[in-house]
Amino acid sequence: MNNLNELYDAILVGKLEDAVKVTKIAVEEGMTPHEIINQYMIKAMEEIGSRFEAGKAVSYTHLTL
Repeated sequence: MNNLNELYDAILVGKLEDAVKVTKIAVEEGMTPHEIINQYMIKAMEEIGSRFEAGKAVSYTHLTL
């Protein structure tokens, strides 16, 4: 998968199923979980945190495992 920005976007808007789908494809295509987490998931979570601090985030606590 050459474009994991879909994962970043899915995390930002709370689309769990989309995030899982994109992640599975990326792993099947050879990306390591470490790369996926560090390059996309953490950046998306940092953005959510920044938005939350600014009062511009929507809570997706119903998606937590």
